Amino acid sequence: MNFELVINARFKNFRERHGLVSVDDSTAFEHFVNFNVLYAHNPDPFLGNSDFLELCNVGGGNDLAIDGIAIKLNGVFIREKTDVDEILHGNRKAAVEVIHRSTLL
Repeated sequence: MNFELVINARFKNFRERHGLVSVDDSTAFEHFVNFNVLYAHNPDPFLGNSDFLELCNVGGGNDLAIDGIAIKLNGVFIREKTDVDEILHGNRKAAVEVIHRSTLL
């Protein structure tokens, strides 16, 4: 089986589904990989019309080779600072997980 064909087909489908057809290949591929890494952790933020993926993509110039990053607090992805208070409900104990994808040359 030629896995490159499968990946290319999934990448093309992803670009169309997420409106990234006009975006350059390297940026669109960063989004594709970030999506797959984060979706494996929790698909919920991606259900429906979500901007969560855009929040997690940080690739570009001067990014220290980090292409994507997300923070989970007590198992829930954080979208903005106010989410912290809602998730903790005054509780001072928290489980924090930082998920990142980097490209090191």
